[in-house]
Amino acid sequence: MPVPLLHSLPLVVIAIVAVLTYFLAKGRARPAQYRVGEPWTAGAVLWSAVDEVGHGGEHGHGDVVGKAVSGEW
Repeated sequence: MPVPLLHSLPLVVIAIVAVLTYFLAKGRARPAQYRVGEPWTAGAVLWSAVDEVGHGGEHGHGDVVGKAVSGEW
């Protein structure tokens, strides 16, 4: 396979995906857009700025399974 054709292959694939996405999504119904001043008819959306799920990436855990290497062999 010639090198220029091989290098243009990703561009062709991206173009095909873009065209298919455009034509397949063209006829779909979209939800009505909310405008300021209109009543909110959807359910409550609750967001929190604090992520309390899991323990995150902490340094220096107190209980290390198997302890650490002491340097004595």
